[in-house]
Amino acid sequence: HWREATLLFNQFIYLNLKVDTMYAHVVNNNIASLKWHEKWAFKINDKVRYPDELYVNGMMQFEYYRTYEMYIDFLTRRI
Repeated sequence: HWREATLLFNQFIYLNLKVDTMYAHVVNNNIASLKWHEKWAFKINDKVRYPDELYVNGMMQFEYYRTYEMYIDFLTRRI
């Protein structure tokens, strides 16, 4: 059910809301979340767009991003 929910969420974000790039901020020692984002084709953003989100509530975070094109490429290769 988790995979189906994730696919539906991504479809809604990219197709219904017309978002081209999705950003995520993940606590740098949250290994499970880091692996999940990498599994779903997110990449670490070397050109940080939201620098104020890199340190929140005393925790350092990485900024990840994934474009619609990256997502489609991921779907054709992995699913």
